[in-house]
Amino acid sequence: MDNLIIDISVRKCECFNKNNNSFKTTAQKTLEKVYVVSRLKGDIKNNIELTKKYCRFVDSIGKMPIASHIMYPAMGFDDTNPFERERCRIYGLELLKFCDAVYCFIKDGVVSTGMREEIRVAKELNIPIKYFRVLEGGCYASITQ
Repeated sequence: MDNLIIDISVRKCECFNKNNNSFKTTAQKTLEKVYVVSRLKGDIKNNIELTKKYCRFVDSIGKMPIASHIMYPAMGFDDTNPFERERCRIYGLELLKFCDAVYCFIKDGVVSTGMREEIRVAKELNIPIKYFRVLEGGCYASITQ
């Protein structure tokens, strides 16, 4: 398996076998990509743990979660550094453009400035948005808009 380079595109998967210089193309079902919107600022450690749970929820319903606000801190970007925070904000909005849906998780009625911006951009791009109120015990209630 270590002799394969895998290139995944939107509609197909091409595997290049370095031993015989050949490509094998297979049809691949495209996963729905869901951009996860939730709070990071404030209690960053706890908010990262909550976002991981939101991502697991998205995964549990057969969709691919994308949560840029926890991806970049995991790569060593410092959310408390204004320059790095701004750069990661831009990266996140670029990722949002590739998503099929946005799921917004609202805990304790708080929608942060960053969340508002992601929601605004999703609306501008006509990306469907679902809102969830985070309840005690790790449950989520869908909010109709």
